Amino acid sequence: KIELDVQQRVIQKKGNDFANRLMAHVVKENENALVSPLSLQVALGMLANGANEQACNEISATLGLQDYSLYELNRYHQVVMEGIINEQDPKVELALSNSLWLSKNLTAKENFINNLRTYYGASLNSIDFSKAEQAKREINSWANEATKGMIKDLQLPVSTSTAFVLSNACYFDGQWFSPFDKKDTFADFFTTEDGNVQKVSMMHKNEWTIYTENENYQLVYLGFGNASLGIMFVLPKEGKNIKEVLHTIDWDISNITHTDNVDLSL
Repeated sequence: KIELDVQQRVIQKKGNDFANRLMAHVVKENENALVSPLSLQVALGMLANGANEQACNEISATLGLQDYSLYELNRYHQVVMEGIINEQDPKVELALSNSLWLSKNLTAKENFINNLRTYYGASLNSIDFSKAEQAKREINSWANEATKGMIKDLQLPVSTSTAFVLSNACYFDGQWFSPFDKKDTFADFFTTEDGNVQKVSMMHKNEWTIYTENENYQLVYLGFGNASLGIMFVLPKEGKNIKEVLHTIDWDISNITHTDNVDLSL
């Protein structure tokens, strides 16, 4: 559990609003999409520390945080990241890593460097972008290590004119709080958003868990490890699509107090 003050809980809610807007934008172009809104928030937060006043204001507005100071933005990210890093659960591994790759021909302002270190725990690296391919390899090596081999190539458009790169890596590996039984995985029918029915392998189980529904969607929460971390699955109600319901989803688990016996297929 990450302890947030009243102001930080408001920032958290605005972060969830940003996540919904981000996903709605992403799914316009991709039928299937996997994004980490927190990673983008953190990356933009780091960028804001090196921006002039106008650009900083534009970044804050994009995040929906135009009413908050840069310090308040930084402090929120610091509290969240420290909470994630200090999570003590032997069955869950969750890590956020940040880094700055600065051209060896440039010197960053001391305040920018200090803020990235203090609030974002960023590693600072001097790099020779005139050797673009070597620079790519160095940054990709960092990503490979930070994600334990899951992301080997960031496909960065690095060139000899690159001044700096800000990077964030998110890594997660967790065991279910209540595992699915392998013998209950079998072929079942799944209806896609356009109405096509496909036969796919599905995991099945029946359990008491956090659950809610309204006129737009059904939502179920499944825990990992000791259940301090978890995943929410959202299913639009029949006749509605994900783009319609995204902006209505409340991702704050503390607002859901109902539990139910759920017959679940994934």
